[in-house]
Amino acid sequence: MTNGTHDWSDHLDPGETVLWEGAPTRQLFLFRPIDALLIPSLLVWMSFPILLIAVGPIDIFILVPIAMLLFGLQPLLGRFVYDAWRRRHTTYALTERRALIQRNHRRRKIQEQVLQKSLALSVRGNGRGSVSFGTAPGFAAYGSVFSIWTNEDRRFTFRGIDNPMVPYGIARATIQAL
Repeated sequence: MTNGTHDWSDHLDPGETVLWEGAPTRQLFLFRPIDALLIPSLLVWMSFPILLIAVGPIDIFILVPIAMLLFGLQPLLGRFVYDAWRRRHTTYALTERRALIQRNHRRRKIQEQVLQKSLALSVRGNGRGSVSFGTAPGFAAYGSVFSIWTNEDRRFTFRGIDNPMVPYGIARATIQAL
C-alpha cells in the first residue's frame, strides 16, 4: 500500500488487500491530447463574439454575441474547473483482484475493473500520467461529439496520478500471476 489515506475495507472481498492506492492530481488544468485541437478552436470561436461586441452597435442584438461568449466559456474554462472538482473527490485503489475508483461527490460511487489475463493495460506518462485498464475505445467511446468536452473518454482509468508506472507494474505483475 502506498499511502493508507483511505479505508477501503467496506469495499473489499474477504481476504482481499489493497496493494496500491492513490488520488489524482489537485492541479486545475489536466490537459489531454485532444485539447491541442479544442483550445485553439474555442479561442477562434470566442474571438467572433468579442469582435461583434467591440464593433457592433449597443442595442438588443448585442445579447447574441454575449450569449455566444458565455457559451464558449464552459468548454474553455468551466470543464477544467468541474474536472478538478471531480478529481478532488476521487481516490483509486489496486488489489490483487480488482482496480477500484471511488468518487465521493454528490453521492458515493464505486467503480471496479476485475483483473484478468485478457485485460489490456496501458500507461501514459512517467512523472504524472494515467493507467488505463482495458482496450482503447476510439472516438465512439465519447458517446457523442459533445462529451469530448467533459475530459473523460469512458475508459476505466486512473487519471492524473503521480508515478503511474508503479500501479501499472503492480497491475501487470498481478495479471501475469493469475
